[in-house]
Amino acid sequence: MKSIGAQLADLLGVSQFARGAWFSISNEHLFFHQRRWSHKEGHHPVLLVKVGGPNVTVFARSSTVETDLKHAPHPLRHEVSCCINKPGFINTKAPIRLDVRVLTEEAFSCYEPTTSGLLAELGIST
Repeated sequence: MKSIGAQLADLLGVSQFARGAWFSISNEHLFFHQRRWSHKEGHHPVLLVKVGGPNVTVFARSSTVETDLKHAPHPLRHEVSCCINKPGFINTKAPIRLDVRVLTEEAFSCYEPTTSGLLAELGIST
């Protein structure tokens, strides 16, 4: 059963999560300029960077494809559900818009550690 916060967010069509949250999202939802982010089956971590109404903006992360921003793995077990466990890259030049309903409690991974400096580098205040 969904939490009260999740139910209210669904009713209002807004995100219950703050900027700086990471999610593991199915590649079938990840498109940039009508092109799929990855043609592989599976999921990619995405960072929530903008919240507004029924849509949100995320940046996708890859551990195999080099892009503009290097990103270190998160500290081991900093949050139980964290999926950011390998060095990787965040593509800040390819923002992806998602329906807010894709950001579920089940897809939630963790929040970016404040000590990483990533959010400040991206100009994101939480």
